Amino acid sequence: MVESVGGKKFLAITGINCSRPWLHNLLEDFAKNRRVELPGWAAAAL
Repeated sequence: MVESVGGKKFLAITGINCSRPWLHNLLEDFAKNRRVELPGWAAAAL
């Protein structure tokens, strides 16, 4: 999901699905419920 906050765009990671159990667990622990700021060129593309 892409969110706009104060003129900046963020990619919000809300759900993760992966077929490899070890990778799924890693992503659940470190990536889920995080926001990543998008660079201007990426935000313009979305």
